[in-house]
Amino acid sequence: MLLDRFASVKHDRSHRCLFATLVAFTIAVAISPMLGAQELAPKPVGPRTLIGIVTDTLGAAMANADVSIPKLARSVRSGADGAFRFDDVDPGTYAVNARSVGYISPNARVDVGGNGGSVHLIMIRFGTIIPSVVTTAARNGLSGVVGDTAHKPLPNVKVTIMGAAGKTETDSTGSFFIPLGPGTYMLRLERSGYARQVVGVTVPKDQGRNVAAWMAPQAGNSNATQATRLFELNQRLIRMSPTSSKFFSRDDLVKLGLTDLSSLAHRWAEGVITGGCEVSINGDGREKVPLTALLTLDVEFVELYQRSSDFGSGQTRGPTSLTGNPTKFITKTSMRPGTSPDCGNLMLIAWLRN
Repeated sequence: MLLDRFASVKHDRSHRCLFATLVAFTIAVAISPMLGAQELAPKPVGPRTLIGIVTDTLGAAMANADVSIPKLARSVRSGADGAFRFDDVDPGTYAVNARSVGYISPNARVDVGGNGGSVHLIMIRFGTIIPSVVTTAARNGLSGVVGDTAHKPLPNVKVTIMGAAGKTETDSTGSFFIPLGPGTYMLRLERSGYARQVVGVTVPKDQGRNVAAWMAPQAGNSNATQATRLFELNQRLIRMSPTSSKFFSRDDLVKLGLTDLSSLAHRWAEGVITGGCEVSINGDGREKVPLTALLTLDVEFVELYQRSSDFGSGQTRGPTSLTGNPTKFITKTSMRPGTSPDCGNLMLIAWLRN
């Protein structure tokens, strides 16, 4: 009996040790991307030189990433080991960022002193595994089909046209149709057990559009923060004046011949755009990336706001809904995005393909 009890205690201790080890490992993995960027940066190599390394959130080197210093309008590509180097950099503090298709990094501020400077840039993945596809349809309006990531049709998906009265659900084949007029729209797709999806689409005057979208199973609880951001977007779409706000789907940017958001901003800016211009991501004003880091193929939908005398003035506008009825709105101060002098007095919000 004593030996049995000893074996049981020993067994419990071994399980506790194993559990503690697994917890420690899990915590280490979770916080490793959040370690200071300088912690994994290479040692500076000398005056007027800025060096660094680009990795993903797991620490794997990112080759061929486009690394830029917006203030100096200079960029280089990272090597096979993720390393990069800038020469002839005057002493000072600089914002440095990197981008690659499906990845982006926030600005990192780097001090270049007597010994030069160094930085570790961490790339965050945001691209979808199966991106939505928008094609031409003979029938006017918006039709589409929604499936899961295994390409099986999803019935009972709620399809909502944000900022308008359009709403429907997919049928047993995953198909839907909404009689939309010409315009640029943001679709919200929702179904219990699946992650919420958004799709930007532009319906032209003489054709319809067909959307194919795929939804991934929901991991954990529903994203309440995302729901709040989408609610705020819906309010902006309803309330904003057409003289001070513009909305673009990816198709719009392609038709305009714009390959990145920097080209879009320069097209509409009233002032000078500096290297400090940043874009809010997915409606979150706290999550920003450099304007120069976003390409057209990265985005689903772009909100662009300009300073205007009638911005949120409550003037009659329209049509603002599928009924075609002009509506008068008074925009609350909290709903008005602020413009930035670094962005030529523009405010840009980009919704990424995630």
